[in-house]
Amino acid sequence: MQEAMLVIIDLLRQRLHNLGAFRSQLRNILYSSGDHVILLLLWVVTTPIFLRSLGSELFGIWMIGNAFVASSVIFGLGIRDATIRLVAARMAQDDRSAVVRLLRTAIMLHVVLGVLVAAAMYVLSPFLASDLFTISAPNQDAGTNAFRLTGLVILLLFVDQIGEAGLHGFERFDLTARINMLARSSGMLVSIGLVVSGYGLNAVFLTLIGTYCVQAALKAQLLSRRFLPELKWKPLLNLQEVRVLWNTGLPLWYQLVATAIGGQSDRFIIASLLDTSSAGVYSVCMQVGQQVQTLLLRAMAFILPVASALYEKGNLSELRRHYRYGLQLSAVVIAGASLPLLTLAPEVLQLWISESFANQGAQVLRLVVVAFTFSSLGVISVYMLMGTGFAHWLTVANLLSGAIVVTLSLMLIPSSGLEGAGWARVATAPTLILLFSIAHLRVMRDRSMYSFTLSTFLVLIIAAAVWLLNPIATALGSGIGSLILAASMLSLIGMAIASLLIAGLHPFSIQR
Repeated sequence: MQEAMLVIIDLLRQRLHNLGAFRSQLRNILYSSGDHVILLLLWVVTTPIFLRSLGSELFGIWMIGNAFVASSVIFGLGIRDATIRLVAARMAQDDRSAVVRLLRTAIMLHVVLGVLVAAAMYVLSPFLASDLFTISAPNQDAGTNAFRLTGLVILLLFVDQIGEAGLHGFERFDLTARINMLARSSGMLVSIGLVVSGYGLNAVFLTLIGTYCVQAALKAQLLSRRFLPELKWKPLLNLQEVRVLWNTGLPLWYQLVATAIGGQSDRFIIASLLDTSSAGVYSVCMQVGQQVQTLLLRAMAFILPVASALYEKGNLSELRRHYRYGLQLSAVVIAGASLPLLTLAPEVLQLWISESFANQGAQVLRLVVVAFTFSSLGVISVYMLMGTGFAHWLTVANLLSGAIVVTLSLMLIPSSGLEGAGWARVATAPTLILLFSIAHLRVMRDRSMYSFTLSTFLVLIIAAAVWLLNPIATALGSGIGSLILAASMLSLIGMAIASLLIAGLHPFSIQR
């Protein structure tokens, strides 16, 4: 693992033109990862408090509201991501007036779209709370209010996204990470105080609204004062810029829609076919299971520009080397995280939240961890495809994954409950074969299929290790000290397994 990390860092240093550029890129990676880690720790601490204070049904309604917010990318038409690309491209040409015109048009479009979404949520909220989702009669009014406030959250999120997109276009991911970390952590602490004081679910959403207001204001001010003093945030409807945003954003929008369907649809199905309490349990398990993938996505973001540059130069040997070490490092990290969660899922949930929650969610958590173990191994392939002009294959894979999740969730949840949703997630694993195949055959022109071999053997060996080690780990006890000891041991074993597997498969590795 240490050798792989040193090689990746060394390659990154070689690629960047000077020390200042390296520091800038490293700063972006560290702040993006640090933002995620700090908010994750806050989430771990506050989740049991929210559950106890709100109750399982209201907590589940909140999780469904969050799913609506996450799905709102469907209505953004790819404008945010298009803005990032266009700002970066125009600043490379030093066309500042075009950047100002673009941002003013983008904020105009996003405000209009946000207002439409908020209005639709306001009108549809009674139907959502009383007919579509399974919510008990006493909490249906609370659900209606929550979904209406969710619409306002989405509107403010759309406003916030344009300022953030502008800063990202200037390659200052670290600044947005600082603002998000400060605003969201403060908002979470305020929410906890209000909920514990008895103010209920509305207080959570109102705090979230305030958080996005602060984020949007800080990003807009920072962008206009520090980077674009000539920018005045007056909405502008420039038809030429609208066409440019549409043409640039549409391919990106397809991918965002596919990702949203695959990522959020099962929560809505659970809330409809079961109840919002079950949706809350499932959301917590999903949040735990996807953390390693999220961290890898943030930490390995530097692969995208590096892959793009190497592919354009035709330097396939360096491209293969980046891919090989990135995949190997991912395998070690994933094995170290997944083995403890798979083995100790009941004990972790019982100590963290409650025994009843563990009884309902332990098997679901295991299934979700298996699913994300597969998908996390595909992170390096995702960045390779995005950086080398094959991003449309990600859209195909995400659409296929979303179709599997929706179809199997509708089939399995009525008979198998939450475990059916977990199995639907696991069933998306074969879509990785598509990503691995394109990365190997089309990008690197390599026929070894090393990714598929390493991933398959890693998951099978981890499954066998869980079966063998589960009695030993359980015998250590359920106290916090024993649990930390067991988790640490299992994590080291997982990393050792991955390292030995990488060494054993070396003769079959990607050709240099």
